[in-house]
Amino acid sequence: MRTRSLSIAYIVRDPLPPLRADVLTLFGAEMPRHGVHTELVGQRGAAPGAPWQGGGMHAVGSLAGRFASILAPLWDALGLLRAARRVRPDCIQVRDKVASAWLGLVAARLLRVPFVYWMSFPIVEGFEARRDALRGRGRGPAWLGHAVRARASRLLLYRMVLPRASHLFVQSEAMRAWLAGQGIALDRMTPVPMGVDAALFDRTSIAPSQDPRLDGRRVVLYLAGSPSRAAPTSCSRSPSGCARGCPRCCS
Repeated sequence: MRTRSLSIAYIVRDPLPPLRADVLTLFGAEMPRHGVHTELVGQRGAAPGAPWQGGGMHAVGSLAGRFASILAPLWDALGLLRAARRVRPDCIQVRDKVASAWLGLVAARLLRVPFVYWMSFPIVEGFEARRDALRGRGRGPAWLGHAVRARASRLLLYRMVLPRASHLFVQSEAMRAWLAGQGIALDRMTPVPMGVDAALFDRTSIAPSQDPRLDGRRVVLYLAGSPSRAAPTSCSRSPSGCARGCPRCCS
């Protein structure tokens, strides 16, 4: 028996076309095989990407713009409207955005469909880490702007959006437990660890390194953000502790 295909309107923080393996592989390849298609909504990036094969793509605005962070919620609202006109969503999902998450929640209520939030990173704690980093330079206009953003984001996400979301996808069991401490019910959260394309990273085809410096050692390579901003770090605490301890990963 053939079941009806489903459509997710998905607002992402990443530039479009998507380059991340979790978006390309999970939403672009695997889920369509099971009849779930995705209408991606977001902003254009500088790097070219492959055409989106998982459904439709609605890039409004550019991340390179000077006021992109301010205009992004309005751009996402327009992109979501375009996505809904193309195909009525069965679910609205937002990843790692705050103001756009509230807009997505409102749209889901109007359309009477579930609203899902995907937290791959504690974005509010990232804003707070950036605020704290700027405090050392004095409490000038830049610090004030980041302080207002951090405070408003905390109120909006933790008091208005997450308590009203139908479900949350989180990055790990640790993040799930941490959010439970924020008052989110455990049965409303599902951990989805970051993955890779198994077809490209087949362990049986990887030749072991011959570097003697690695003999007898377990090696973990961690790259956060762009290579120019990457720095070696150790984050063994909760997501909020990690965000506060590693401001370069949050800004």
